[in-house]
Amino acid sequence: MDTTLLSGVLAALIVCYVAGAVCALVVAGSGGRILAAAGAVMGSVATLGLGIASLATGSVLAVTFDFLPFGGCALRVDGLAAPFLILTGLVGAASAVYGSGYSAAYQGVYSLRKLGALFNLLLLTLALQVLAANVLTFLFLWEMMSLLSYLLVLTEHREPATIRAANWYIAISHIGFAALLAMFLLLARGDLTAAFDTLRANAPSLPRSISSIPTPSGKSFSL
Repeated sequence: MDTTLLSGVLAALIVCYVAGAVCALVVAGSGGRILAAAGAVMGSVATLGLGIASLATGSVLAVTFDFLPFGGCALRVDGLAAPFLILTGLVGAASAVYGSGYSAAYQGVYSLRKLGALFNLLLLTLALQVLAANVLTFLFLWEMMSLLSYLLVLTEHREPATIRAANWYIAISHIGFAALLAMFLLLARGDLTAAFDTLRANAPSLPRSISSIPTPSGKSFSL
C-alpha cells in the first residue's frame, strides 16, 4: 500500500509538470502563462507530497524506465531523497507563483511559451535528479538540468549581460559535470552503468587517501 501511494504521487508529479509544459506550448497569451504556472505549482505540490509521504511511511520505491540504455533510467524514492524533494517542491511552488506575475511583463517581448515549457521541464528534472539510482541516470538528468537552465537564462536573449551570464553558467555547470564524471569513474571503477548501491559497496575498498576526505578543522570523514 505504501509503495502504491508513492507510485501514484510520483506519476502525478510527472504528469503535472509535463501538462504544464504542453499547455505553455499550445495555449497562447496570458492563458498559457497561467496554465504553465498551474502545472508547475501542482507538480511542485506533488514533489513536496512525495517527500513527505516517503518520510511518513518509511517506504522505499524503486522504478526503472527503459528509455536510457545500459540499465535504464533508474529512480529510487527513499528517506535520503525525501528532504531534497521537500525543498524542491517548496522552492518550485514559490517560484511558479512569483514567476507567473513577474513574467507577465514579457508578453509580446519574449516567448512566454518557451519560458513556461522550459520552467516546468526544469522542475521535473530537478525532482527526478534527486531520485537517481544509478550513475547514468544522474549524469543524464544533470545534463538536462544544465541545458534547460541555460535556455531559461537566455529568455532575455537581447541583453548582452544575459548572454554572458548564460555562457558562464553553462561553462561552470560542465566543469561540475566533469568533476562528477571523474568521481563516478573512480567510485564505480570505470562502470558508468553502476547503481549507487554498488558505489557504496566499493567505497571501503578505495585507498584511504581517497576514501578519507580532510576537513578544514583537520578531521576527516569517510565515504
